[in-house]
Amino acid sequence: MSLIFKNAIIVLSASLIVLLGPVSLLWAQGLEEFSFTKTSSQRDRSAARQEMIGEATRDAALTMIEHILGEERLQQQRRVIEERILPNTSRYVVLTRPGALRAVPQGFEMPIDIRISRANIESLLLEQGLLYRMDGPATLLPMVAVVDRVQGEAFHWWNQEPAPRDTLAVEVLRVFHADLREQLRSIGFLALDPLGGKLYEANPKAFRGLDQPPTEDYLFLSRFHNSQLVLRGQIVVRALRERSETYQVDFRISALHANNARLVAEVVRSFQTESGPFPQILKRGLQEMVSGVNRDLTQQVGEAWRSGTFGANLVQLSFLGSMSPQDVANLKENLLGRVRDLKTMRERRFEPNRITFEADTPLSPEQLAQVLRQQNLPQFQLEVVEVGDQGLVLQARPRRG
Repeated sequence: MSLIFKNAIIVLSASLIVLLGPVSLLWAQGLEEFSFTKTSSQRDRSAARQEMIGEATRDAALTMIEHILGEERLQQQRRVIEERILPNTSRYVVLTRPGALRAVPQGFEMPIDIRISRANIESLLLEQGLLYRMDGPATLLPMVAVVDRVQGEAFHWWNQEPAPRDTLAVEVLRVFHADLREQLRSIGFLALDPLGGKLYEANPKAFRGLDQPPTEDYLFLSRFHNSQLVLRGQIVVRALRERSETYQVDFRISALHANNARLVAEVVRSFQTESGPFPQILKRGLQEMVSGVNRDLTQQVGEAWRSGTFGANLVQLSFLGSMSPQDVANLKENLLGRVRDLKTMRERRFEPNRITFEADTPLSPEQLAQVLRQQNLPQFQLEVVEVGDQGLVLQARPRRG
């Protein structure tokens, strides 16, 4: 047990008062109360009092964060927690109740009770991209449809039950799900089995009506089934007109974080089968196709999970200036290599003398602007031109020679 736990007494036990007791009321409101006795060597009574209250507040917050993240993750993210979580006391400290200050040989001593909002601490952790590691394995809900345009059928598991005998669309989905579960297991994730687990029957009836529901419905169903990620997209099978008995399988799949709809992974790939009778020729190459797609998805999800992009802010970075494709690649490499708070950068829009990226970062646009103003990139001179709610506009001048 850590020193923080040894120093803090967490008043959470149920008393005989039950519903009317103060502890029960705190629990119902999502509050936890911590009691400390602190000492200070300060000679001034006011300075000693402030020092002890500050120590108690810090210890209470760290204890709460350790409850949520675990001791190992707390130590791994100590710098971020110290700089961006602990100073925001107004957002999580509900009550500070200092007791009588008394003189002791080493200075002063004082008992202090502090109430902290767990929900508000969790909100701060989520904003900084820290609240994404769960006590057990992270879980993914696959909501991928199969559309067979050769035979004119489709299957959306959340909108229809499988027939007594599997159609080709259902067979394709079973192969995809089985391979996905196996590959995610290799990185410590769990993928739910919608068909084997009969999730269609568990879904609320109000969410069974649409083949392609809005994003909010995907996120709701992911949380409803206690999964942190939701996979959405389609596997489309179609005939190639220019080649007899040859077929194309298109995969368009993305993974979203269930709490904030953050795009975590995205795969768009197409495969062509060998020539042969349908559906035998499709089944022959199906395993290799889904394995390649799921391998790519798993790698992206694993990298996002380790890098901390889950729960991060999505900001736009627009760079003004004339840049060659090599300049753009160098700019991206410079920023990701130098700015620790930039987790990912994806090119989203090219315009004359302007390129816009989407970036994952635990920082707000204003905080990110402050960080970028302090950067001295080896290949670029940056100037922050504009800071908005959605992101930044910067002038980027390549250093030549």
